[in-house]
Amino acid sequence: MIKFFRKFRQDLLMENKTGKYLKYAIGEILLVVIGILIALSINNWQQDRTNQQLEYRYITNMISELKRDSVRLESLYQQLLNKDRIKYVYLDMLKNNQKDDSLKAYFGYQWDPVRPYVPSRSTFTEMISNAHLGLVKPNNLREHIVETYTNYIDFTSRESDQFEEGLLLIEALRLRVPDLIDPTIVDILNLKDDFYIINRMTLNGSRTRSEDYRKMLKESNDLLQQLKVYQATLE
Repeated sequence: MIKFFRKFRQDLLMENKTGKYLKYAIGEILLVVIGILIALSINNWQQDRTNQQLEYRYITNMISELKRDSVRLESLYQQLLNKDRIKYVYLDMLKNNQKDDSLKAYFGYQWDPVRPYVPSRSTFTEMISNAHLGLVKPNNLREHIVETYTNYIDFTSRESDQFEEGLLLIEALRLRVPDLIDPTIVDILNLKDDFYIINRMTLNGSRTRSEDYRKMLKESNDLLQQLKVYQATLE
């Protein structure tokens, strides 16, 4: 009987030790799980903060670029409007054989091409290269950004083609006018009989280009305003 109680007591002590070890092991596992969850939470918080900082930097840089674009687009738009307006005055002077002092200035304005502007795409390119476009949270803003910068590409391509066309006029004029920088009135008036040159000047693309600039300027300004509004919510 005494042996039985001793064995029972030993078994009970072993069960108590096993229970304690089991509770301790469960506690250790819980602590590890909690630690992992806390670490993940901190990591997610840090990543969210990094993403917010990146988003703000992208938005700020894009605003700066669009401001510069808008100023330059507006300037060239006005130049092209003037070029188109003066073109008809100049052609009328040629037609009427007017030996006016302003003829030289009008002539220079027609052959000197308005060099195309290439809008800045560095921030957008960086976002695409790093797969960070998704950092911009509003869907409509992301779509607007992609649409505007896609149109920038098309705009730049059309401008390049138009500029190349303008160079053809210069090449033709060099064969007829010895000094393009300081031509004589006689050299300029003699151009009225050159159908190719008159046709080139008439179809110099200034009206088409000015309309392209007007549209691109509006798109640029629209996106700029939308970005400014969104930037204010991030500050």
